[in-house]
Amino acid sequence: STRELAIYNFASGSNVVEFYDPFSGAFVRSIPGQSSIEGLAYDGRDLWQLDDSVIYRTDLTNGNVLGTIPNPAAGEPFGGTGLTASGPGELTVGATSGAWFKVDSSNGNVLANGNNGLDMFALKYVPEPGTLALFALAGLAVLRRR
Repeated sequence: STRELAIYNFASGSNVVEFYDPFSGAFVRSIPGQSSIEGLAYDGRDLWQLDDSVIYRTDLTNGNVLGTIPNPAAGEPFGGTGLTASGPGELTVGATSGAWFKVDSSNGNVLANGNNGLDMFALKYVPEPGTLALFALAGLAVLRRR
């Protein structure tokens, strides 16, 4: 599969999501984006765009809006500033105030929330240490079989 780095570009005034080759930095393609986007996330199927009041689920190939869910960080500065796909059917939104919200991506219901006191401008989901240990053990078992 082709891997691409998605970047929201509003500087040109055209509100586009541009895709680049993460290894060479070469421009690959672009799709229309929504206005006022603060974060992007890919859940393995769709591209999610964090707006001040909603989170858009968009088609990765053409930018068409497939649906929206409420933005749980709408009352935070900038309406939240970070977005990541944090598990199957889940998105997490972060804010510069330290507030974070884990939501169900099918309906926007808040599953968990809190405040870590950190200025969050971007988010990346990292599996829990136990999950990483399972991956390491599985890899070790494969190596021993060889």
